[in-house]
Amino acid sequence: MKNRLGCRTAKLLGGVAICLFSIPTLGGDEVTLEQIMAHPDWLGRQPQDPYWADDSASILYWRKRPGNEGRDLFEVSIRGGASRQIDFAEQASRDSPPGMLNNTRDHKAYIRNGDLFLKNLRTGGVRQLTRTDVTEAGPQILNGDPVRVSFRRDDVIYVRELVSGLEYQPAIVRYTEQPDSEEPDHLALQQARLLEVVRDKRAEREAALVREDAARAGDPTRSPKPIYLGKKWQYKASGLSPDGRRLLLVLRPVDDDRADEGRNTNRLDKYADFVTETGYVEIPEARPLVGTRPPTSDRLVLVNLESQTLIEVGFENLPGIIEDPLAVLKTAQGIEVDPEWERAVTMGKGSFAQPDLGGWAWSDDGSRLLVQLFASDHKDRWLALVNPESGDLQTILHERDPAWISTKFNEFGWLHNQQVLYYVSEASGYAQIYLSDLAQTRQLTTGDAEHFDVRPGPGERYLYYRSNADHPGVYEVYRYDLKKEKIERLTDLGGMNGYAVSPDGRHLLVIHSETTTPPELFVQRAKPGAPARPLTDTLSDAFKAIAWVEPMVVAVPSSHHSRVIYSRVYLPQVVSASDPGRAPAADGDSSVIARRPAIMFVHGAGYLQNSHLGWSGYFREFMFHTLLTRRGYVVMDMDYRASMGYGRDWRTAIYRRMGQPELEDLIDVVLAWAFMADLMVVS
Repeated sequence: MKNRLGCRTAKLLGGVAICLFSIPTLGGDEVTLEQIMAHPDWLGRQPQDPYWADDSASILYWRKRPGNEGRDLFEVSIRGGASRQIDFAEQASRDSPPGMLNNTRDHKAYIRNGDLFLKNLRTGGVRQLTRTDVTEAGPQILNGDPVRVSFRRDDVIYVRELVSGLEYQPAIVRYTEQPDSEEPDHLALQQARLLEVVRDKRAEREAALVREDAARAGDPTRSPKPIYLGKKWQYKASGLSPDGRRLLLVLRPVDDDRADEGRNTNRLDKYADFVTETGYVEIPEARPLVGTRPPTSDRLVLVNLESQTLIEVGFENLPGIIEDPLAVLKTAQGIEVDPEWERAVTMGKGSFAQPDLGGWAWSDDGSRLLVQLFASDHKDRWLALVNPESGDLQTILHERDPAWISTKFNEFGWLHNQQVLYYVSEASGYAQIYLSDLAQTRQLTTGDAEHFDVRPGPGERYLYYRSNADHPGVYEVYRYDLKKEKIERLTDLGGMNGYAVSPDGRHLLVIHSETTTPPELFVQRAKPGAPARPLTDTLSDAFKAIAWVEPMVVAVPSSHHSRVIYSRVYLPQVVSASDPGRAPAADGDSSVIARRPAIMFVHGAGYLQNSHLGWSGYFREFMFHTLLTRRGYVVMDMDYRASMGYGRDWRTAIYRRMGQPELEDLIDVVLAWAFMADLMVVS
């Protein structure tokens, strides 16, 4: 019997269910190595970076131009029909990718071609605010009147008042020492002691600074007094509060070439590039060698823009900050453990609410600041509230992993007028979604599945997310009804699915792919059980003409742990008996797959999933697998321990023993194939 994954199920070795897909017959054009390795344009140039039009009536997406790396903009109505290419002149008046909405959701600030725009979502009017040869970024509409839009230019925050047209810097930040702040050396002290003219010049300079400060304070048209942060720090990120009263600065230490025990700890490595346009060998710089750069902490600084004063955010009260998680290992190896250990902390990303700003989220009124921090040794993660008045941290979440904290499942943001926090955590062993009112925390999702890519819908009644709750290799779109407190599954397409909710919340854009087809765009009502309709079909006729091998996804029992190892298995295709131009199968029996030589493909990247039912990032290898099956080989592609999609314990199983678990899983899959071969009967 076939299930919703489109495969038959069978029991194997201890009752573990496996998925048996129908094995297609050969047909269409033959696949060649030249075709596989050709530029991927021939596949059809699939949709890229799709987004909703502001009126929720159509989808816009980019598509690569044939033969070059340029891209063209297309639009397709959610009612269906052919996509329409939008020329350059029309692009200037068309909707742009989502920017930042104001708190009343009637204006949107966004960046287009590196310039800043503001759109009135009620009237449709668009106002271009900048036209420069530098790139503006980080648009944000500030609360209150008059209407103000902030943005970044060359890592500097600017604010534009729409009514007056005034553009100003809310803070002047300089990454140098304050003038005359450095202690004079012996010669300078001697000069001031012996020469009256030197003393007079110094006194006049100091008096001029006092007069300048007084002028800035008394004249509201002047720029604020510069803030000096010292030459040991450089800009990393910044975020202006929605009320425009405070500025968060994230700083990192300036890279220097200090020596550590005779070696250069921050020196960049170099490599030779022999294939160059000039014909000469070039020597570019790369990152430092692994282990040569000592860990360093970020520095968080809050600037009160009204008083132009600084507040340092300290990390000393973070739970576990003074604990060395490697102390036991160091002691076992005879390495002295520093009793004054202080771990380096860095700002982490993860907020869908403010994707352009990084790992923090301001409340709408600017009274609360949520930050996400990570230990540089990758063992700890903290979500903490910052008191903007004092800089004190209140820890909301602290999690530690003895191996390493995942970099994928770290989303967070505000809900319900900034009274409730949502976040994703692997505390249960799998990525789950949580709600917290800062006094009590509630887990919304359960089970041995990954729940992630969380985004509040319009009106914040629903939390949308993706999950592989039905099958580890199938990612569907779900939502949590915050009012009814229940989970609803929205898509039922199988394969791999991404999503975007329409601005009016009524429809769902789905980016859907399967094992043999790259991503295409679908649309459906944002309701459980609603059918999904395809909007694009960009696959080329040449690609469609080839009978690509559809892999089985097999759950192989492990001899080393209680979990199963999910693997893609590509079987030799059966020759159609109705095709007189082709010879029969080598074993003379087209109904049973006999034992054949096998090739094991091992995906790279460590923490990556490839035995899923969507389009693989290894698309050339997928096509090559078909070529191998045409030669009579079986191809196996497994998600060994350390792969993504199977929970925290699976991905961290290789900690301090990399190579052994992967090899054990590979052997289990190869040995299991000997037993599976007799079960692989054509459906």
